[in-house]
Amino acid sequence: MSGFDAVAAAEQFAEVVFKTIKLAKSVADQFQDGPNQIQQKIDRLESLASLAKQIQDTKSLQTEDIGKILTRCECHVQSLQDLLQKISFNCHDSIQKKTWRAIAGLKQEASISKLFDNLDHEYNSLNTHINLRILAIAGDIQTGYNSIDTKLNTIAQAANPSPDSLKCLQALFITDPATDRAKLINSKGELVQGTCDWIAQKKEFVEWRASDGGLLWISGGPGLGKTMLSIYLIAYLSSYFLSTDDEKIHYSTFFFCDANDNTRNNAVGIIRGILFQLLEQKKELIGHILPSYEVQREQLFSQNSFETVWKFFLTMLNDLGDSQATCIIDGLDECEPISLELLLKNIKKITSTSPRLKIIVLSREYPQIFGASLGQFPRIRLDPDAKAEVNRGLEQYISTRVAELSESNQYTTQLANHVKECLMEKSAGTYLWVSFTVKDLQTMEISEVEESLNQLPRGLDALYERILQQVENTQRGLTLDILRWCTFAVRPLSLNELATALRIKPTGLLDNVTILRRKLAYCGHFLSITDDTVTLVHHSAYDFLMRRTPRSESSRN
Repeated sequence: MSGFDAVAAAEQFAEVVFKTIKLAKSVADQFQDGPNQIQQKIDRLESLASLAKQIQDTKSLQTEDIGKILTRCECHVQSLQDLLQKISFNCHDSIQKKTWRAIAGLKQEASISKLFDNLDHEYNSLNTHINLRILAIAGDIQTGYNSIDTKLNTIAQAANPSPDSLKCLQALFITDPATDRAKLINSKGELVQGTCDWIAQKKEFVEWRASDGGLLWISGGPGLGKTMLSIYLIAYLSSYFLSTDDEKIHYSTFFFCDANDNTRNNAVGIIRGILFQLLEQKKELIGHILPSYEVQREQLFSQNSFETVWKFFLTMLNDLGDSQATCIIDGLDECEPISLELLLKNIKKITSTSPRLKIIVLSREYPQIFGASLGQFPRIRLDPDAKAEVNRGLEQYISTRVAELSESNQYTTQLANHVKECLMEKSAGTYLWVSFTVKDLQTMEISEVEESLNQLPRGLDALYERILQQVENTQRGLTLDILRWCTFAVRPLSLNELATALRIKPTGLLDNVTILRRKLAYCGHFLSITDDTVTLVHHSAYDFLMRRTPRSESSRN
């Protein structure tokens, strides 16, 4: 669906929904004891009309995915309009007709209610995709110190007149989870519509969403799309809680763990990031921190201060009253072991220490401490509990990526179908495998595609093994040393640091970093470069290389 089609869909939907709103209000006025759902849900129709107007006015929202949701909404609204028309009457109708219509209205109440429920779901889906689209567009926002300084100054000025407010915030700040999320969207690409919607219908999630508070554990192996599911859930929950209870403020917090980032792989860093988000949303909460900061200064937020920052976390949460507060922690298995044990010990008690908090933890099943600490809570295992839903989402993801390949590389319909079948068959249910393979296919001539697909290994570990063999066969010496350094280094290395560690010498025309960049190109899908820092592309790559790549003498030093 083109931008023009999306605009047309929005305009057509707005016209239909406005007529239905008028009819619904008329029916609600006619029956004092008529279906209560009509009066209660008219606001939802008006909210949908507002979203349609937003789409009409915003070119960046006029996408195929959003257009499809609007089309589904229009079908529901048309059906609703037909039902309402059956039970509507005017002042000139006979008593018999009015009575018949009233009886018909009672019979149609279940159908009307179901349609409104469908529209509720579509509203949340539409609002979520709009939010995700806005996030993707905002991915190029400033992430430097000026941007953070602006945020910190804004909070300090609004929160407390104390001169220590800004200093306290500067000491507290370690990472901005919103910026981390924007970077993930930029690096992984926009969420493909239909890949994560299933979670909203999952029994365990629905019960968690309806509860006053509690924890839901979503577990799954590497490459199953947990991070993109987290991104979806953050937008979905914001839309859902804002739409279900407009009188309550929804406090949304989240954190994306990263084993390669020392600000995002430990318990203190996680809680500091969440505290920063709470202060952004309710600035006066800084009053819970300032008295301690005035005594301890920067030491208040040291790596040894977990109990202190956890206490701030609970105090600030419980100061939110009965407002909705949600927290999503993605990739908790990437937290360093000692720190992870400490954090899980406290999370285990969260239902009693902060009963109004709704928290979702997404992680692998291992290490075993997860089962011991989180086993008491409701859990969704992506495999096997949601295997069918994950596979349907993966199929949608593959279809979208192959459609993009077909357009850019001019695949025939027969070849495109063959690519889709092979990717679905050999991916072993992992998004990451598909992402790597599609990236390779983008650079291939159309004549090379079929043979390459036939040689593709099945599953993520087999793909890593193949990539490593290619590295060994082409650039064995220096390239393997690069992988060793990046695997065993205690923190991610800058390009300069890695070039120095590898003792790369500049030539007359090229400096050592330029030479290193050329060598990094041979490392396949193992490494990525962000802000001149070299990192492993995924935690699964780290696990594989830890098993397969012995330490060299250089990387031990």
